[in-house]
Amino acid sequence: MATKTYFVISVDEDCYQNRYQDVLRDLKAIPEVESIERIKGTCDLIVQAKAPIRAIFVANKILPKEWVKRLHMLK
Repeated sequence: MATKTYFVISVDEDCYQNRYQDVLRDLKAIPEVESIERIKGTCDLIVQAKAPIRAIFVANKILPKEWVKRLHMLK
C-alpha cells in the first residue's frame, strides 16, 4: 500500500533566488513526487509524494540535495 506524504522544505536562500528552476528540476526527477507548490512563511516549498513503501525513503532522496536547508515530513 502506498503512503501519501507531504514534505515542507526550506531552500537555501542563494539557490532559491538564483537557481529556482534547478530546484524544481531536481524534485521533478524523483519519481515519487506528485506535486510541488511554493508557500510563504518559514518554509519555501510543499511537496506531495506517494511513497510505495515508506516515506522516509523519499525524504532520503531529497535531503542530500545541496539546496535543502531544512526538511519536515508531515503525515
